[in-house]
Amino acid sequence: MKQPDEQVGQGQSGQEARAGASPTPTIDDLYWRDEILQVMYWYQGEGFGESVTVRDLQTFLPADEQLLATEMERMVAEGYLVHEGRAPARDAPTMDEPLSSPPRYAFTAFGAREGARRFADEFAGLTGQAHGECGPDCPHCKDIPRDQCVHCSTS
Repeated sequence: MKQPDEQVGQGQSGQEARAGASPTPTIDDLYWRDEILQVMYWYQGEGFGESVTVRDLQTFLPADEQLLATEMERMVAEGYLVHEGRAPARDAPTMDEPLSSPPRYAFTAFGAREGARRFADEFAGLTGQAHGECGPDCPHCKDIPRDQCVHCSTS
């Protein structure tokens, strides 16, 4: 899918102005926001963790580290994500500490709702019916309860 380079609107939305975010995002920013929210929602749902690093996302998204880091920081400013587990800054690390660890990002309540909604919208055609269940227009199930249908019942 080609990512357009157009600018959407001018100025700041109310939410961005309140969060101190940069001006209205471009279509590219909106594209990456949707992709990141969907992957994070899926990642969490599969039990891989409650937070991710940029490198975690690179496994699933075809983007370079700097682009994803920029977009995730924008999403922090807009209220979709928070930094997780970041220790307060100190003057210098001790000898046995790494210089820095990559930031981890987790959903805010707002981000989790948006991730769920966007994931559901994107995959609605694939998640509507489970294996072995009849669709809503099944000619075999018409006018009979689903628990009595040989196609829908598993017992």
